[in-house]
Formats: sequence, C-alpha cells, structure tokens
Amino acid sequence: MLLVVLLVSAIPRGALADEPAVTASAAAPVATWGRYPLATSGLYPIWEDTGALLQPAQAQLATSGVRVGILPRLQLGLQPSYYIHRAPNLEAKVSIYSSPRLQLAGRLSAIVLFRDAQDRMITPVYASRVVNPSSVVVLAPTSLHVSWQPWSFLVVHGSATVLPMLSNGEDVANTAASGLSAMIELPIVSGNSLLLHAGEVGLWDHDFAYVGASYRLNYRWFLLQLGYAYRLRAEGAQGSPMLNVGVYL
Repeated sequence: MLLVVLLVSAIPRGALADEPAVTASAAAPVATWGRYPLATSGLYPIWEDTGALLQPAQAQLATSGVRVGILPRLQLGLQPSYYIHRAPNLEAKVSIYSSPRLQLAGRLSAIVLFRDAQDRMITPVYASRVVNPSSVVVLAPTSLHVSWQPWSFLVVHGSATVLPMLSNGEDVANTAASGLSAMIELPIVSGNSLLLHAGEVGLWDHDFAYVGASYRLNYRWFLLQLGYAYRLRAEGAQGSPMLNVGVYL
C-alpha cells in the first residue's frame, strides 16, 4: 500500500492533464476531452457522426443542424436548411454505451423529398442525385457510430450506415445504399483538433468514395470546423470546401 502511495505521489501534477475527464452520473456517463466536449456530429453529411451525445437540456445550434439533449441517453436534431428546400427531416440519436474512452451510439433519421427534389439543392452527397418528378421519396438513414480514444493524442470515430430510399411512385425504385466512414482525430491543444476523413458509399455496389481533412475548434460554447473533401467517382473527382460553425447553449 505504501508503494502505491509513493508511486502516485511521484507522478507530476500535469502528467494527467491530457487524459480524458468524465462528468458522470449513475444514469448516464458523459465523456469529455479535458474541459471540452467531444464532437457530437461529423462533417460529411449523412455518412459521418460520432458516438458522443449532448447532455440533457444542452443544445447545439450549428450550420450542420440543430441538436438538443432530451434525456440522459437521447438526443434529437434536424437540419433547418432542408426545410427551406421543402425537405422535412428529423433525427434521433441514442447512446448505447459510454465510458471515458469509448462511446457507442445509434442514429435514425428521416428526410422527406417531395416531388422534383432534383431541382433543389439538398446536399452534395447522395440525395442530390434523386430524380423524382412525380413521387415522394423518404430517405431513412440508420447508422451505428463509435468514438474510441486509445491515447490522449488520438481519437478514432467510425460509422456504419444503411440508407433506405422509399418511394410512393414508379420513377424511383425502393432501394437502399450502405456506407462506411472513419475519422482520425489528432488533438493538438485543448479544444483544437486536426482530422482526416475517409468513406466508401455503396460497398459491393460502389457509388462513390471520399477523402478529406479538416480543422476543428470545439470550445465550451463555440464550435468551428473547416475542411475540404474530394468525392471520388468513376467519372472523376469532385472537390468541395466544408464548413460547420455553431454554438452550444
């Protein structure tokens, strides 16, 4: 016992500063990186996300969407800009497991595309290629997300997504696409991270792949993420800047 006490007392006071801190309750532990919350969303729409959730009564207002912590393990959200283009949407994210180094969550979303969705800019991802002149199409992305921090200088985020497309007409077939994505996060100083992004959509029925990089500032009340991604298809590569900015309430 004396040896343990001596070893602990010998550790410098700042040696554990970079380790993840945990604000926990018996109902639901919430993982944080230092004083700064883990990101609760990805940068690439539909296909990326993280295993972390907002705390109850906490809200995030950002260009990537509005999200609110409802219960200790439940978060609801929507993308207001889709409503401008007459595409109602809603998502629910549920925490499956949460510990200081590992978070696992499931997400279910619904996006309704009314007729002529191809004439409206939904996203530069998948829905923008839906051509439905005479039918209503419902996109229902269902996904599993994990965030794992093996060391203080590395966080790995992974997502597996299935995207059903359900139509009430004949111009769009009922089908589903699937995809995998990963983000490698490299924390540099508290609240600042560099991220590498990669994903494959379609898997055995290849649609497109993407790669990119971004910088994220995730402060107590403010978030900013700026990056650039290339979408790789058989026809060629298409690059586009990506931005997410918002606040925590």
